[in-house]
Amino acid sequence: MAQVDRRHVVCIPYPAQSHMKAMLKLAKLLHHNGCHITFVNTEYNHRRLLKARGPNSLDGLPDFRFETLPDGLPPSDANVTQEIPSLFESIGKNLLAPFLSLVSKISASDVPPVTCIISDGFMSFTITAGEELGIPVILFFSLSAGGFMSFYQWPVLVEKGLTPLKGGILHMEVLKNGDKPHVVCIPSPFQSHIKAMLKLAKLLHHKGFHITFVNTEYNHKRFLKARGPNSLDGFPDFQFKTIPDGLPPSDSADSSQCILSLCESIRKNMISPFLSLVAMLNDKSAAASSYGVAPPVTCIVSDGFMSFTITAGEELGIPVVMFFTLSACGFMGFYQFHALLEKGLTPLKDVDAPQHIPSLAESLPRNALAPFLSLVSKLNDDSASTPGAPPVTCIVSDGFMSFSITAGAELGIPVVVFFSMSACGFMGFYQFRNLLEKGLTPLKGDE
Repeated sequence: MAQVDRRHVVCIPYPAQSHMKAMLKLAKLLHHNGCHITFVNTEYNHRRLLKARGPNSLDGLPDFRFETLPDGLPPSDANVTQEIPSLFESIGKNLLAPFLSLVSKISASDVPPVTCIISDGFMSFTITAGEELGIPVILFFSLSAGGFMSFYQWPVLVEKGLTPLKGGILHMEVLKNGDKPHVVCIPSPFQSHIKAMLKLAKLLHHKGFHITFVNTEYNHKRFLKARGPNSLDGFPDFQFKTIPDGLPPSDSADSSQCILSLCESIRKNMISPFLSLVAMLNDKSAAASSYGVAPPVTCIVSDGFMSFTITAGEELGIPVVMFFTLSACGFMGFYQFHALLEKGLTPLKDVDAPQHIPSLAESLPRNALAPFLSLVSKLNDDSASTPGAPPVTCIVSDGFMSFSITAGAELGIPVVVFFSMSACGFMGFYQFRNLLEKGLTPLKGDE
């Protein structure tokens, strides 16, 4: 490719470590695909990188160069992270002019003209710069899918008055025990849910809350068996309590309970013992308040799958906060489920192979079904002739191996379709039709 014909991309990250790392990875990928790269750091971070990596570490290549611009803050040789609020304010006020000068200087040098600016989403002044210079700007958000969802929902939280937080106590003074807020934390009785709720409970306790952490009797016994008889004694202001799960008692089994039975029992049987427990905590508080033993319950933080706590809170006049411990990807699955039902997209009627890798996508549905049927049939034949080898009872298939659904239907074996993509990848697929409609994909002039 002739030098003048090469795309020249100016990459400018937000001057914080994780943002710089993500942008640098993107810049390397673009360079690998033939783009000329100018990577722009602040002068402060440029000096820190040279100090850490050596004086020649940012010399770059003829077609991958590093440039700098001032961040607008007072000069400093300190090798520390800058104060984020001051840096953020300075970026918005002071970086546009030096960035315009830098891009103009680059365009006048002996390199290909700048054809695109890829800017961190928090460096929004680059949009103004691009409009003035007639250069397209792409905003690159390096935050996670979970972080993106927080930003995406922010206007809704503001409209509903849920933020800014009213009466926040993140920096409250140390309170007397009787004045402390008392939170009852009740997780769904599964390992990952308990771990997440316990971390939240510890954070609240660290901020001055009195905590009552509620386990099922079954899990409480398992914890004591694994960690020792005094492992859940707690502290005067962090106590563990139990309620029955409604299932038949089991002292022998130290294993996970049947999920279906447990979920059904939670829904049917746990509200009554939970009401009794909270009432007991408040009665004990009233009786012992003069001794400062336990303040009254002021809030219930409940796992999102323990919905009976909402009814309990309404009966007791105690506010309830629902805490969902699932991942951003899992949340999106639940959030979109009703829309998928309404559109008839679930239950799945058929699964088509993806088209973004034509040779593989065409080959799999045409050629893989027959050998896969033969393989599973052979496994079942071997099972019949080999003592101790069980027959195939289930097929877990990648979501892109849709021929397995046909195979399962023919063989009478249930198939579970497993999509291994990240939440970010899911969002890419989810928005694909929207991008098509707007003409943003396929990319024009892609080589």
